[in-house]
Amino acid sequence: MRKWMVPARCAGWQVSWDVTWVSKPARRSCMPNIECCGRRLRGGCLAALALLAALLAGCTTVHIDEAMMLQDRRQELLYRVALHGPATSAQLAQEAAYPLADVERELAQLARDEYVQQRGDRWDVGPAYPPGGLEYTEAVRGFDAEALRQRQPGHRFVLYRLDPPALQVAAFLAEDPDTTLLLFGGNGFHLIPDVTESEKLLAPGRNLFAMDYPGMGGSAGETRIEELRAAAQRFFEHVTGLDAVRGTRIVVYGFSIGGFVASEIAASYPVDGLILDSTAPDIQAWVDANVPWYARALVDVDIAPPLRTVSNTRQLATIACPVLFLVGGRDRVTPPRFGRELAQSALAAPWTDVVELAQAEHGGSSDDPRFAAVVDGFIARLAAAETARR
Repeated sequence: MRKWMVPARCAGWQVSWDVTWVSKPARRSCMPNIECCGRRLRGGCLAALALLAALLAGCTTVHIDEAMMLQDRRQELLYRVALHGPATSAQLAQEAAYPLADVERELAQLARDEYVQQRGDRWDVGPAYPPGGLEYTEAVRGFDAEALRQRQPGHRFVLYRLDPPALQVAAFLAEDPDTTLLLFGGNGFHLIPDVTESEKLLAPGRNLFAMDYPGMGGSAGETRIEELRAAAQRFFEHVTGLDAVRGTRIVVYGFSIGGFVASEIAASYPVDGLILDSTAPDIQAWVDANVPWYARALVDVDIAPPLRTVSNTRQLATIACPVLFLVGGRDRVTPPRFGRELAQSALAAPWTDVVELAQAEHGGSSDDPRFAAVVDGFIARLAAAETARR
């Protein structure tokens, strides 16, 4: 499950817009969340009316917090419950590296929403766990690395820890590789179980690497801009230094907020290609696209300074490799126009391509029947250009 949230706080209210979805079957929704005095109203006209009431009550500033943008603790705690439950609050706090008091407070809120339930001193998923939650929980708890290996006989799958800084890394190592793909997921990406979705990016001769961001899944640390930036650099340098990777073409792939990570890597290191899937020019543009029309004239947006340091537009002006932009025709979180705007910013790229997957919502690119062919075609074009230069 993944979530993007913009919080606002004023006089006891919390107003947010989020996108929540789970892995197969793809179920996605975009709705406002309104929270007042610990009670949450969700979805549709009721949430819209509640938001208007909040605004009229004096909630006029939306504070976009760095931690909430990169990782919602409540969402991460739900993941830990799915992964480790039934578990005590102390066990969950230890696994998530969160203060026990914070975990107990969040669990109490989640229990009121029936996302989790308590049996004795242990917590487990509840009856209102988000849509598709039961299947997602089963995917988390039933993750089978051996079954994954058997499905991919042309690759060797390994899951390991990279120290420092204690990052969990997954790798599909191909026989006789010619290409290595480094994947940076969205802000709710967890290698267990989401690495199974990355199988759609595999092809003969293609390595694939991905990591859990700091403070998420199996990686230690805090999910902050500077820590994420350092972890991405460490990950890239580690991967490109491996014997199985040397001599292969390097392609960096970033989805959603991972697009910001991927573009920074492509601007900082020599890479052969960049794929940006459903991302935004910068945080300001992303926020502007997600604040409801009826709130724009009434709300001031306050974006935390560290978030203003990331910009796909700025990075693309210096990136000197070909770039593929994937956009979803039904994406309401990062609308298709973002891809076209970003392509115009890629001033140093020898060529760019913008492909709209007409039926894809946010996070649904890989479900589109054209997805694999588009990615394969981009990499094949890179290979052809490389051959022509020789």
